Amino acid sequence: ASVEDRLMAASIQRVESATDAGNASLAEALLNESADALRGRAPRLEIQACPRIVAEAVRAGGWDLAERMAERYSAAGADPVEASDLAAWIARRKAGASGISRQR
Repeated sequence: ASVEDRLMAASIQRVESATDAGNASLAEALLNESADALRGRAPRLEIQACPRIVAEAVRAGGWDLAERMAERYSAAGADPVEASDLAAWIARRKAGASGISRQR
């Protein structure tokens, strides 16, 4: 495996560890750090990491982070249908959470 492949694998593991620990903000910071190290060759990393960060951000109600990661996922060249579905899922969850708050 190339150095780039090893860096990519280690980066994904770090992002996964952060999201497993419930820290989507740390996961974003780790993704940014890794993307910088890969110097523009990070689309594959972003396509793998962003949905995981989105899921954790949505779980925690971090709507800005979730939307930012969905945009980054789309910009990285993800399948347009999947990117659209991810953005729509965030919007539905955000609307549902907003409805729950108003009922309280």
